[in-house]
Amino acid sequence: MKNYILMMVVAVLALVAGAKGAVEKLVFPKGATHQGVTINLEGRIKSLCGFEIGEIAKLSWRPKLDKDGNIIMTGKLAKPFRKCTQYELTYSKKNHALYSIRIFSPAQKKIDDDAAWAEVKEMAAAVKAKFEGKVLSWLEMNFQMASFKSCTANMKGCTFQSIEVRADKAGIDKWKLKGTTDARQEQGWAFSLTLVDRGIYDFVPGQPKPEEKIPDGIDAL
Repeated sequence: MKNYILMMVVAVLALVAGAKGAVEKLVFPKGATHQGVTINLEGRIKSLCGFEIGEIAKLSWRPKLDKDGNIIMTGKLAKPFRKCTQYELTYSKKNHALYSIRIFSPAQKKIDDDAAWAEVKEMAAAVKAKFEGKVLSWLEMNFQMASFKSCTANMKGCTFQSIEVRADKAGIDKWKLKGTTDARQEQGWAFSLTLVDRGIYDFVPGQPKPEEKIPDGIDAL
């Protein structure tokens, strides 16, 4: 089933890429709605770390898919954001447009819980300063002994976007005690910044309205 989905995605995106005048980016028209609510276009974040929300995937012949069939692309950031050096882009299976941008770091050695939380706060402050007036405040989660710490943005108006800055406990490397089979993994804090756009995920431009059904017994003049 997964192979079938993969082949269908490849076939459709190949047609889109080869079509004359193919759309390169999805943009909401003025007055656009999502789930019956008008989208706050002015409050939306359009790009993050050089990646633009709504860009159509540039397909390779063997794209990577997540468990839901969305297209995943990963790589190294051209310019790091604090400790984050890698990116993961997710394109909607519904329209092949970029709806999730995640930048992240590998697990960091020699960072304790307090230092990890301080880094999350610094990252959140930098994001708020960058998107002044769009990120209003942060919901903070920093529980003792928890395996993650996070700041979730309170966005302005109905943008249907979300931003999360977080630190997660993750393995650094594996090693074995000499002369035994005991495998252990050193732990460190990995940092990430994620922007998700649920409006773009579901957006299908130019969708025709359903035809009105003509009642039986009435001739069309």
